Amino acid sequence: MRKIVSFVAVMLCAVSLFAGWQEELQAAKAQGISFSDDNKTLIRCPTNVTSVVIPSCVTTIAEKAFYKCRNLSITIPASVTTIGEGAFVGVRSIRLAPRNNLTFFMENGALINLQEWEPCEGGFIIIKATLLYVPCDTTGEYVISESVTHIGMGAFGECRNLTSITIPDSVTTINDGAFYKCSSLTNITIPDSVTTIGRNAFYGCNSLTRVEIPRNCNVHDRAFRNCQVIRR
Repeated sequence: MRKIVSFVAVMLCAVSLFAGWQEELQAAKAQGISFSDDNKTLIRCPTNVTSVVIPSCVTTIAEKAFYKCRNLSITIPASVTTIGEGAFVGVRSIRLAPRNNLTFFMENGALINLQEWEPCEGGFIIIKATLLYVPCDTTGEYVISESVTHIGMGAFGECRNLTSITIPDSVTTINDGAFYKCSSLTNITIPDSVTTIGRNAFYGCNSLTRVEIPRNCNVHDRAFRNCQVIRR
């Protein structure tokens, strides 16, 4: 089911980029954070960093840029237009600075990348939206928003206290490592809408013992590596 979303719900007022990005950049580099030669791509942050300001010159956050930075809370500046999948695996929390575009929005604490949409009266209909990130300290049951069509690489990575996932029938793809090391996950229902489950999608989900998979779903032969799940 496609979800109709109001423009008001995701579009925030436009803001000017912070004038002091040069100082932000130098401070970030002093922490060992690496950038591309033109400083527009944040490549990698050391795992021991506990506080960081992403410079407002950055337009791209690379895949796995903040991988396992568990003690970080991050604000993504409005300058960022591209975020690689798995960029925030293991990060405690993130927030979005006000922006004037529809590229990213947050629902239920999750970061969603809006990639394709069609206008309709009062808002728009989502065609493709990838769930990029859920906070690593999420506990208990989590219900994925009906805005989501793809669960991104590492979206739930290392959510070790997550026990149950509800996937809506808007979702068609579960990408590589989507539920990587969700070691307390015991309950998940995969709807008939899902056509692809990627490599290591449920790697290390040690508490997951039984999963019902849609008949026509293309499942990678290593999707359930390092877990004792019985597939049906």
